[in-house]
Amino acid sequence: MRGLPLGGGLVVIMALASPLRAEVLLTPEQEQKVRSGEIVVKVVSPDRPVVVVGLVDAPPEQTFRIYSDFANYGRIFGLPESQVTHQEGNTVLGRFAVDFPWPFGRRWTLNEAVVEPARRIFTFKRRDGTFKIYEGSLRVLAESPTRSRVIYAARIDPNLPVPPWIVQWAQERVFPDVIRSVRSFVAKQDESL
Repeated sequence: MRGLPLGGGLVVIMALASPLRAEVLLTPEQEQKVRSGEIVVKVVSPDRPVVVVGLVDAPPEQTFRIYSDFANYGRIFGLPESQVTHQEGNTVLGRFAVDFPWPFGRRWTLNEAVVEPARRIFTFKRRDGTFKIYEGSLRVLAESPTRSRVIYAARIDPNLPVPPWIVQWAQERVFPDVIRSVRSFVAKQDESL
């Protein structure tokens, strides 16, 4: 089920079964933005995950394969470091690094992801690294046979000496790149065909 209309003009998307279990409430205006190709960022409060919703012009199975290809996150998302360090069943350990502006430098995280391909969802949480908190989930829903709705929710504390409102402000501007990067990756794959 993709969406369920509620009274008051809200649309509920039952999005995530994770440690950050969340329901994404989109107003009709936000839903229209998503359907027109915009990426919507939902911030409820600093202690709750930031949720990003957007569309990718690729079949849901292909979109999920891209998002769950952790070893290639460097190529897909432009990370300076991404490698799978261990995999057992549907649990994957991966080390990822992000370069922050001077004077903060590189931060890294070792994440444990539990991947459920049949449901096109994975949850993740930090196991080690310089990040204090990084946990959340990603789900891919079928918008149509050739289009995917991506719902990414994450709670992050990069352990930087800045006020929490700056971290939240940055998340609101950077998290949509989770969708933009995959859109670009898909477009490059299509061009090479």
